[in-house]
Amino acid sequence: MFSVRVMLVGKAPCAGNAPPWRRGPLGRGPGSPIPNGLRYRLARLTLARRGIALILIGLITAFFAVGVARVELRTIFSDLFPKNHPFVQTFRDHPNFGNPLTVTLMLKVREGDIYNPDTLAKVWRLSRDIDLAP
Repeated sequence: MFSVRVMLVGKAPCAGNAPPWRRGPLGRGPGSPIPNGLRYRLARLTLARRGIALILIGLITAFFAVGVARVELRTIFSDLFPKNHPFVQTFRDHPNFGNPLTVTLMLKVREGDIYNPDTLAKVWRLSRDIDLAP
C-alpha cells in the first residue's frame, strides 16, 4: 500500500473569494468567528430554549390581553383643539352656537326672496368653495 499526500498551494478560501454556496450562514467563509454581540447572544439563547421563549411570549401576551377589556376608546373633540387659540376661546364662550365642524354663512338678498337663479347660483358657489377649501 502506498499513501498519496496532496498539498494545495494558494490562498485559503475566505469571504472575499469563496463562492456564495460555500459561505457560512453569516456570509463569511468557513471557520470565521461567530459574533458575540447582544442580539446574536439573545438569538442563540432564544433558539436554544424555544419552549421557554414560547411560554414567556405567551404569558406576556396573556398579561396584556387581560387589560384590553378595560381600555376605553373615547374621542373628546374639544380636547383636540389648541387651548389658547382665539377661535377656540370664542367657541367655548358661545357653546350653544353651532359646532366647530359647521360653517354658518348668511346671504342677504337686497330685493325679493332668495329663490331666483342669481341668488341660488351664489349659494351654490359659496357651498362649493367652502367644500373645496383645504
